[in-house]
Amino acid sequence: MKRKKKFYPLLIFSIIILILLFLAYLYKDYLPKIIPEQPKEKNLEECIKEKNITLYGFSDYKTTKEQIKELEETFNYINFIDCSKNNDRCSGIIVTPAWKVNDKIYFNFFSKGTLIKITGCESVQDKN
Repeated sequence: MKRKKKFYPLLIFSIIILILLFLAYLYKDYLPKIIPEQPKEKNLEECIKEKNITLYGFSDYKTTKEQIKELEETFNYINFIDCSKNNDRCSGIIVTPAWKVNDKIYFNFFSKGTLIKITGCESVQDKN
């Protein structure tokens, strides 16, 4: 008789565990819909890349070299058009370096901070 008394709680506990596992299996696809995934924070480079920025310049000019140096790693995420090799793509560019940001053309040397401000990536830079 004592064996049966110890057996029932163990049996009930096992059944409850099996029911919980079964319910978890049934709702495994439902839970991600209830709890939305948090958006991944962008870093500065991702923000710059999304903006599809173009820098126009002559690779052998001093100001273009200085501009590229100023941008550091961020330059890897910017489209660079070398006007000495792509003269047709530089029509309308009267001064270099020139920038195309949000379909607007800007002329002159930009500090990294100015570029970040014009692109709207300021909030992302603050987090980095």
